[in-house]
Amino acid sequence: MARLPRIVVPNQPLHIMHRGNNRQDIFESEEDITRIKEDIEHSLLKSGCSLHAYVIMTNHLHLLVTPKDKEQLTVFMQSMANRYVRYFNAKHKRTGTMWEGRFKSCLVDSEHYLFALYKYIEMNPVRAGMVMELADYKWSSYAHNALGKADKLISEHPLYKALGDDSQQRYKNYQKIFDKLDIAKEESLITEATMRGEVYGTNGFHQKISQLVSRSTKLAAHGGDRKSEIYKDQAGRPLDFTLISLLDSVSGSVWEGRYEATLLDSENYLLTCSRYIELNPFRAGMVNDPAEYPWSSYHYNALGIENRLLKLHSN
Repeated sequence: MARLPRIVVPNQPLHIMHRGNNRQDIFESEEDITRIKEDIEHSLLKSGCSLHAYVIMTNHLHLLVTPKDKEQLTVFMQSMANRYVRYFNAKHKRTGTMWEGRFKSCLVDSEHYLFALYKYIEMNPVRAGMVMELADYKWSSYAHNALGKADKLISEHPLYKALGDDSQQRYKNYQKIFDKLDIAKEESLITEATMRGEVYGTNGFHQKISQLVSRSTKLAAHGGDRKSEIYKDQAGRPLDFTLISLLDSVSGSVWEGRYEATLLDSENYLLTCSRYIELNPFRAGMVNDPAEYPWSSYHYNALGIENRLLKLHSN
């Protein structure tokens, strides 16, 4: 199925989850977490986005972000992710991305569910069994929102500011809301909306956003009649379908970022390039003779064995 456009509405919060490729740990030390916080701070300033709540776990992070527009969100996420990749790769002497594809997000009905998202995000360390008390986990926004500790990453949402006339009154009222708010039934719904790129909110909010973005804000189940109007409406237009390969045992991409390419002077270097390619197994010590390796074009080009993948080059 063609990738659906991300639902972003100016000045409306989004819950974002971004994790390591194949669920690997990407925040392995205090140094790593300090660095990602620096990258978040830099990227917030660069993009003009506002961050209201966050948690940094060992293999993923959650953010509650309000962008002024879709372009700002793109600037923020690309800046944060790319800066951390450069740091992580240099530290571990590796190449390629360490993020699992696109980040996941859902647009949040802040009028009705803002604080449910705050609690969903900040409760992660307790749900994961990392701490018994949220106050013991220092890599989240809980210390600011519930305990009043300064955090330069946080821009207080207007609804949070409305909790009191000063910082002390706000965080004490936030504590009361946090303790009383039962989100047990909401957790799986928030997770599903985030993973599917939907809207999380009331029916009225869904209808409002659907009209605004000209597409459904809640996806239909997988399968079904792909010619139906309901199915087409998920992207606001008929969808294109391409063949995709699913690796059930691996989460995320198995490829190392973009492919690399060089334009070739075929008149002078075609055979040189063919030899360069076909000698790879020999150079890697996998075989003593290219003819012993069945997974290359050498058998066609050098031995005349038929290969349906290949066409003779003509210049």
